[in-house]
Amino acid sequence: MAVGGRWTLAAANLAFFLVLNQSSAPNVALVRIAQEFAGSTVDVSWVVNAYALSFGGALLAVGTLGDRFGAKRIFLCGCGMFLLGAAACFVVPSMIALVAAQAVIGVGAAALVPSSMALIKDVCRDAVTRTRALSAWAATGAVAVAVGPIVGGALITGLGWRAVFLVDVVFAVVLLLMAATRVGEVHPAGAVGTDLIGEALVAAALLATFTAVVLLPSGTIAGAVLLGCAAVAVLAVVLAVRRHTKRPLQLVALFRTRSVGAVSMVGLLLNFAYYGEVFVLSLYFTKNGGYEPLQVGLALLPMTITLFLSNLVVGRVIGVVGGRRLLAIGGICSALGLFALAITGSPARPVLVLLLLIVGTGCGLVVPSMITLMLAAAPTDRVGAASGLLNTSRQIGSALGVSVFSPVLTHLGLASGVRVTQLVAGGLLLVVALLGIRLDRAIDTL
Repeated sequence: MAVGGRWTLAAANLAFFLVLNQSSAPNVALVRIAQEFAGSTVDVSWVVNAYALSFGGALLAVGTLGDRFGAKRIFLCGCGMFLLGAAACFVVPSMIALVAAQAVIGVGAAALVPSSMALIKDVCRDAVTRTRALSAWAATGAVAVAVGPIVGGALITGLGWRAVFLVDVVFAVVLLLMAATRVGEVHPAGAVGTDLIGEALVAAALLATFTAVVLLPSGTIAGAVLLGCAAVAVLAVVLAVRRHTKRPLQLVALFRTRSVGAVSMVGLLLNFAYYGEVFVLSLYFTKNGGYEPLQVGLALLPMTITLFLSNLVVGRVIGVVGGRRLLAIGGICSALGLFALAITGSPARPVLVLLLLIVGTGCGLVVPSMITLMLAAAPTDRVGAASGLLNTSRQIGSALGVSVFSPVLTHLGLASGVRVTQLVAGGLLLVVALLGIRLDRAIDTL
């Protein structure tokens, strides 16, 4: 490991914790926010959507900037924007201001994720050390997803909803100081040319795509279709017109490596299935079981805890088993758990806990294997862009999971809808397993 590597890993892990905590903890504050600002359900939903849209829309662009200007610089910019947005959220006087501040946090988060992955690759020079570091990084994110709503709920109950953002401010200050003083400089791997106009247009197309996906569950179908068509049109024109420039689009350059596209699809399908089912199960526990928000978080703990633990296991065994095999095993394991949930319907609590453990274990095997394989497949001078592409794919998958499964529950009813979504999610995870098996052996850790 390079000099100062432990500080770099600590900063990368804290950054990822903040990013995923911000995607989950504020959800439990929405009712209090709506009460304070007299906002409607649609109004308050944009508190979450603003973060998701800016985060997903900016990921690929800031990943590309990391390759051009260096991962540490982009990481510091991300820390600053996250801190600025969180501080603004803590003092905002209106709903509109809160939504705008959440968008700023989202851009900061988008800068932190790919740059933290690039920092990890820079300080971990051998495959085994890098895989263990990435497993710990992914496990940190799993902890944030698990404890975010629980800790957030406790803070809101005791101190009010603004306390959630005050905690963000404190940790963002710590992260900024750590990165500025302890993280080493990471210079670009080569003279990577960047088509800034093309990258900006791609970012706009991605933002339109995310907005279209977010609008679908609210019934704004016409607007969603229009935005989706516009996104496809812009992306098609950009790829056609600018692919022959002296500075090619990162998206085009990356997809010339077949494994990069395959791993990106794994990320999309995994998040579609996992976060779609988290959404479905949360509704099921609330409406069928009468659970309160804190109880829902606790009910999902079997899945989120094993997601965390199996992330750690991967770092120990991937050198023996191989990333492709672990990815395939994880996909099959989680698919079987979801199929069993669909078949059993409303199982007894011990059976439910067991099946959620299986699903979480399988997904936990996939995540670090997928990240390791992506970094191995990416050209050295495009690590930031590849990281951005993978995380963009995952964000699209998460948004699609909620957007597709929500109308399924509406049209089929809760009981039948839950089973159908579990069968669909299980099928998608089998595709993940198949993609893992067919990945190029040259990028594996064996």
